Amino acid sequence: MRTYTDHEIPERLTAHGLTEWYLEDGWIRRKYNTDGWPQTLMAVNAVGYLCEAAWHHADLAVTWGKLWVHSCTTMTNHGSSSANLYNTSLNNRSLR
Repeated sequence: MRTYTDHEIPERLTAHGLTEWYLEDGWIRRKYNTDGWPQTLMAVNAVGYLCEAAWHHADLAVTWGKLWVHSCTTMTNHGSSSANLYNTSLNNRSLR
């Protein structure tokens, strides 16, 4: 499994279609906006379930109407796969 450098990560994110993900402070992150607290909690539970199933435990930051996912401290093919999984699972009308 190849680990990408900080300089390669933005290019790899774009190549994987993860244009809303970004590198910050050594973490690959994305902010999801929701329509309110119930949708935020459902998104948290969905990410938590996916993390547990994949044995990959992302850091989450949660507030009303927002969820930040901090996927990993390095980007490998595994890291981009996790971000793709979150995107696929959370793309619906209540998240933007």
